[in-house]
Amino acid sequence: MPESIQTPVPAADELAAQVLLLAQSRLTADLRFLSSALEQLKPIPVPALDTLFAGDGRCLYYCPETLLRTFRAQQSVPTRALLHVTLHFLLGHPFQRQEMDHRLWSLACDMAAEFLASRMLGLTLQDDAAKAFYALEP
Repeated sequence: MPESIQTPVPAADELAAQVLLLAQSRLTADLRFLSSALEQLKPIPVPALDTLFAGDGRCLYYCPETLLRTFRAQQSVPTRALLHVTLHFLLGHPFQRQEMDHRLWSLACDMAAEFLASRMLGLTLQDDAAKAFYALEP
């Protein structure tokens, strides 16, 4: 009887890098015009990061453990989150230098990025969310 062949399991960091590459590939396949923007972001694992993705316009920081846990729970979330953060950069959201309420600015930017991400992925908004985006009264 032949011995079973043991295939080495990649380390968590390597698996997370593969998940990130898969998310980038999915976006590039579905939204080709984003390919150069996605290629410009240098992925850097940051185990202590308290969110899925963050960045500064040149680097894309990610927590390998959070990325893997998120991917296991729902495989589409890393792709959508990557689109969301990429849109922030393309729209110049992190680069505003004016005096403003940064909490409100961040919320407004998140709403804009999420609205665009939803539309780009062909998703529709629920009635209440659509009203908020279009500033309609309930």
